This record gives sequence, structure tokens and C-alpha cells, in this order.
Amino acid sequence: MTRLQACAADLEMTLKRGEKIYTGQLEDFNSSLKNVIDGLEACPLLKEEDSDSHLPEGSMEDLRKHLQEMREALREFKPKPCRDLLQEINSWSWPEAFANDLDNLEQLVKRYRFQEALEVQEEFMEKIELALK
Repeated sequence: MTRLQACAADLEMTLKRGEKIYTGQLEDFNSSLKNVIDGLEACPLLKEEDSDSHLPEGSMEDLRKHLQEMREALREFKPKPCRDLLQEINSWSWPEAFANDLDNLEQLVKRYRFQEALEVQEEFMEKIELALK
């Protein structure tokens, strides 16, 4: 069961019981749905061609590989490997949904906020997995 399915089931059960929905349930559902939407927007099969990009199009497999390598560096609070991997990732063009996450990840690494960067990296990996399916 995916995170979105679990959140939807939780909401459905709450409504069936006639109970009041609390803010956390809606925030969890909204966050899960946004991850799915971002993953779909980044799906190569659904993407429109962008001829304005001057960078070569990146492959989802390469992105996944680089982000997996970054996980250990983030866990060990090592900025140099993270910056090197981000530089490599940024040498390719990415769908808008992924470009925003990459910018966010890069800003967190520059500020040495590794714990938050690790959370963004994990959510980003979920989006990539959805896009690859």
C-alpha cells in the first residue's frame, strides 16, 4: 500500500465513522498527493518536448543513482560529496517538478542543513520511483 493509499483509507474511515477530520490527516493526504502529481509531471511519457533547454536531458536512472549516493553523504554530514553530486546532476536538464526539488536540496546542502536535506532527498526518491513505474 502506498503512502497516498494509506492516507486516503484513513480519511475514508474517519468519514465513514462520522468523525471530524483533523488537520494532520489533510496535510498528510495533501503531501502524498503532491508527491504523486510531481512524479506524474516528471514522467517522460507525459512530458512535452522543451526545445529551449541548452542542457542535455537527464535520465531518471542516473538521477536515482546520484541521489542514492548522496544519501550516505547526507547521513554522515559530508558537504563536499553532496556538492559534487549536485553539480553532476545539474549538468543535465530536468522536468520542472524535479528542478524545484533539486534547487531545494541544493539550498539545504549549502546551508549545512543535512537532516532536512535528507528528508527532501527521501521524498525526491519517492517521486522518482513513481516516475519510473
